[in-house]
Amino acid sequence: RIKERLRRALIEGGADDRAYATYSAILLAERDVLDSDLRDRYAAAGIAHILALSGFHVGFIALIAALILFPLNLFPRLRPLKYAGIVAAIWAFAWLTGMGASVTRAAIMATVLYMGHIIGREVSPWNSLCVAIAVILLVWPGQLLAPGFQLSVAAVASLLAFVPLLNPVDPRRRLPYVCVQAVAVPVAAMGGTMAVTALWFHALPVYFLPCNVAVALAFPLLMTAGVLTMLCGLAGVALPAVYAGANGLCAALDSLAEHVSSWPGAVAS
Repeated sequence: RIKERLRRALIEGGADDRAYATYSAILLAERDVLDSDLRDRYAAAGIAHILALSGFHVGFIALIAALILFPLNLFPRLRPLKYAGIVAAIWAFAWLTGMGASVTRAAIMATVLYMGHIIGREVSPWNSLCVAIAVILLVWPGQLLAPGFQLSVAAVASLLAFVPLLNPVDPRRRLPYVCVQAVAVPVAAMGGTMAVTALWFHALPVYFLPCNVAVALAFPLLMTAGVLTMLCGLAGVALPAVYAGANGLCAALDSLAEHVSSWPGAVAS
């Protein structure tokens, strides 16, 4: 019932058909409304992963929660409450979206990392990944043979292993670091998942890099516009600037996928 109310809120907030389908998938894990042609275009362009909830989406929820709870930073003794609030928001999102393997894996990793902040200990991301894998396989052993789980684990392991090598820029140089990171992340993720993708789907997108760089830069705006559209619908108002931005971003993303998927040799069998 909650998910159905949130889906109606998207429409009441001003989302058009394309934006409604896209945000139902990336915010609520409801992929049944996605057109099969749209899925094929996204897959051929190498950006189908944004339609399947993953650590990308969990990270955005954590960011929103951190911004809302930012005032707690003013009181050092209350900072553990901030981290606990972020963890609660992440698990609420995971529950709302059906506890898929990739979201659950990301939620467990985030929980382990934030628990380290709460108790004052630094936690290794590799340890967090291993804990997430162990918990998921203890609860759902069949996930070991699921392509989504294999892709998720391969992508995170590749990011942890190769992004630091691909981006030697000092993080204190903020702008150059972010620019290089926008290229390093899709290269590492795609490189690490190529074998699994080829095994299960028998095809690889050739032009994944330019598409994923564009998506990495636009993704925060895309998610923010969707959340604001949903909130407007829940409040019973429709703000033209908000829904125009949401509809425009979804249209631009779809147009990008359509153009790239039509290029010669877009998919290598």
